[in-house]
This record gives sequence, C-alpha cells and structure tokens, in this order.
Amino acid sequence: RTERIARTEVSASLNEGSIQAYKQAGIEEVEWVTVNGGEAQECQDNDGQVRELGKEFPSGETQPPNHPNCKCSVVAVFKD
Repeated sequence: RTERIARTEVSASLNEGSIQAYKQAGIEEVEWVTVNGGEAQECQDNDGQVRELGKEFPSGETQPPNHPNCKCSVVAVFKD
C-alpha cells in the first residue's frame, strides 16, 4: 500500500511540474501518454489524446494521475 501511495504522489508531482514548465515555455497543448497501453480503461481512453493545457481528457482529468498507481504522463505538443 505504501509503495502505491508513493508512486501515485510521485506521478502527481512529476506531471504537475511538467505542466508548470510547459506553461513557462509557452507550450499550449499536451498529449496523454500511457505505459504499455495503460492498465485502466480511462487511461486507455486518454492515450494519444491532445488537449490544451488545463482542458479535460475523456476521463475528466486534466493531467495524470488518473487513478492510484497510474503510470501515465503528459508530453508537450510542439506546433510548426
């Protein structure tokens, strides 16, 4: 249980840090990325979806983690 909580909190911190860095860099959109297709259906539904920063993905979340022990992340989308 402790490992799951720690992993979830690290994911939340990592993704929030990424979002803040993207905002400072002027990035406007992010893509949801799962590890190995994701374990949860809501993660699979989000996988590969692109949204403006702060906008909800199909799961209703604006960024990972989507559930305890979630291994997803968001990556910056660069426009030409």
